[in-house]
This record gives sequence, C-alpha cells and structure tokens, in this order.
Amino acid sequence: MSFDNFPPHFRLLLLAVRVPLTSADAERLRRIAANDIDWRAFLAAAHSHRLSPLALCGLQSAALSAVPDFVFRELQSSQQASAMRAVKITLETQRIVNHFAASGFTLICLKGITLSQTIYGDPYLRHSGDLDLLTEERDLPGQLLRMRELGYELVDPACAASPRRLRLYIRYQKDLSLCHVQSGRMVDLHWRLFNNRLHKANRLGMTAPINPGQSINASFRTLSRLDQFVYCAAHGSADAWVYFKGLADIAALLHVLSPEELTQALIRTATLGLLPQVSSAIHLAAEFMGARVQHPLLLSPGDSFHQAMRSKVIRNLERSAFTPRRHNPGLFAAMRIELQLTPGLRSMREVIRRYLWRPRIWSIVNLPDALLWLTPLLGLVIPPRVARAPSGPSPPAHDA
Repeated sequence: MSFDNFPPHFRLLLLAVRVPLTSADAERLRRIAANDIDWRAFLAAAHSHRLSPLALCGLQSAALSAVPDFVFRELQSSQQASAMRAVKITLETQRIVNHFAASGFTLICLKGITLSQTIYGDPYLRHSGDLDLLTEERDLPGQLLRMRELGYELVDPACAASPRRLRLYIRYQKDLSLCHVQSGRMVDLHWRLFNNRLHKANRLGMTAPINPGQSINASFRTLSRLDQFVYCAAHGSADAWVYFKGLADIAALLHVLSPEELTQALIRTATLGLLPQVSSAIHLAAEFMGARVQHPLLLSPGDSFHQAMRSKVIRNLERSAFTPRRHNPGLFAAMRIELQLTPGLRSMREVIRRYLWRPRIWSIVNLPDALLWLTPLLGLVIPPRVARAPSGPSPPAHDA
C-alpha cells in the first residue's frame, strides 16, 4: 500500500500536517477536500496520531472552503487544550529543574515543548503530553525524595520501591513514572533513553552536547538539535511509528537542519551504528510527510531494514483502520521489535533477564529484600500481562 492508496481522509491529514505547506501541497489538499471526505474519520485520525494542532494549521493555511465548521471547532478545541498543557508543562518543568539543581542534580528535557520550539519555532504547534526528563543514574532514592517534596508519587513500578528493588529496576528498566497527587500530571524520570542497555542510542544521553533550551520564558537543558533528530528517529523506530506525530517531527527536523548539520547527524548516526534506523525514518518521512532529502550517506529505500519497517508501519495502519489506539503490542511482540533493533546474543540475554526480573512480579508477590533472588524463578511461572485491544481511540494526552 502506498500514499495514493490511503483513504482520502488520511491522505488529507498527511498533507495538512506538512511543514512548510507548499503551494503544491495546498492544491492537492483542495482537490482531495472537494471530494466526499469522512470528516469524523479525519478528526479521529488527527487526534489518535497526535496531529491535531498541525492539522488545524495546515487547513487554515490552505484556506479550504470545503471543510465543515465543526471540524475547525474540534481542532481548535484540541489545539487550545494542547497549548494549555504546554504552558503548564513548561512551568512545571522549570519548577522541577530548579528543585533538582538545588540538590546538585542536572535534568535534561526530552522532546516535548523544547522540541516543538526547535522544529516549529512555536511551543504550541506540537501536541503536548507528559513530561519526560533525563537524569543521572546516581542516588535515585534521593531523586524520588525530591519528587515527593514536589507532590509526586511513584506509580510505575506499582510496588514498594526499596533501595534494593530500585537497584534491580534501574538495571533492567529506563525510567520511573510519577504522578502529581493534585493535578494528575505525569512525569517520566529517565536515566537512559531505552530499556535495553545495549541500544546504541543510549549513548546520546551520555555523550551528546547539551544545549540550553528556551520555551515560553523558561530555560532548561536539552539535547542538541542533531541529537534530538537521532533520538526521535530511534524512538519512532522502537514503536514502529505507530503514531505519525513522530514522522511529522522527523520531516520538520529535516526542514530546519542545514545540509551541513544533516551531514554531521548522519556521520554521528553511522558512528553510533544507527544508520539503518535513521535512514528508514528519513525515507518514511519522505514518502508520507513530503520531506525532500537526498544524501550520499543514506542507505537506499531498498535496504532490508527499511523494507521490514515500512511493512510493519503499513500493517499497523491497516489493522487500526488508520486510527491507532494506545500502543500496547504485548510483551513478546515488544521483545521481537527490540531484538530487531538491537540484535545479537548479548541483547537477547538482556531481553530475557528483563523479562524474568519484570517488576510486575513484585506487585503480585511482595517478596522481602532478602528473598528477591527468587524473582527470576517466579518470572518463569507468572504469566506476562495480556495486551488487550482498547474499545476506542486512546486519549492523546499521555505522549511526549
């Protein structure tokens, strides 16, 4: 299946979210919108793919007279809600960063509002969800105490977090999820970017140059623009681009990167061993988001990794009727994807150990610290959580 075979409402969406929207894109929008469009399906896809603010901007820029008023009203309502979240997230980010700095900890903002500012020059144009912060691995019990002082409680892992359990959790997982007891705001506190310690993109968090980021009169540290690009490509590949918000990010980043910066990013990508994932991300952004990139360092669209990734993306679209639900592929499906991205025997051992040491076991059997060594044995007999298909589109708030 190709772009031209997508349903009209989905082709309309993919054209509307292109940045910049060219005159040719606007003309194609007008031609498609003049046909019989399922506007409810268009709105459902825009919300599910976390693209409502961009879709509104594109429809307004193209000045489409065929768009019903209720479509603009719903998109405007979604954009206003996202903008309000962006303001609240910015203020909360600054509060957390300042509180941690007073205790000697440095935090780095991942994606979110800083990425929106970087690629669109507007912190409101990218859908705002949860807050993702990259921290240091040292003294996580102390960092949890700092978060409790700010009104947050640990919600994942959903079990008592003794120091010994935390050490084991840090070994096999990448982040903790915390929820503010009054506002319900979620914060994911990362100490690495991916669960698998062997994932080569984890080196971005350790070796990347850090830039000061600014958004809505606040300032905090972010990954450099080049490393944001590499991280977005690796992150989207890990989910097989289930939400096209990630591909819109890649297309927008390709627009703002200069040819010299793109060359530097691809050289860094090749050095890290991530060229198949990043090349595939660029080819998908070109095919579906209109990105225009040619570079001698890119692997060809015929590369086996890209062909497998593209097939997975198309399969996900068809299975979800172009309106994805909350992404929960199930444990074993996620393990297969991880091994495709990080192949090798060492990675397989890492995946198996994480399965045996999964924190859900402690939620079912509350082992004392002295008996935590039994966890892998229980991991063999306690079945994994079964992934259930949601009954409707997932609410788009919980996404960075």
